[in-house]
Amino acid sequence: GWTMANTGDLVASGDVDADGRDDIVAAYQNGDNTFSFHVWKNGSSYAGKWSTSGPYALGPVAGRLVLGKWN
Repeated sequence: GWTMANTGDLVASGDVDADGRDDIVAAYQNGDNTFSFHVWKNGSSYAGKWSTSGPYALGPVAGRLVLGKWN
């Protein structure tokens, strides 16, 4: 299941798959003290987990999820 409390304010939009359309990415705190990035392509179609971290609590990074093309 998905619990919005495990996402908080860690949601951002940006073109993460380089198709020219913005996607939505949410960081989700998992019960095993890892977190996963979940992606919705073009802002509407759920594409699943993008990646899962090693052990890390998202609490200290609240409000700091930023997407961009970094050269």
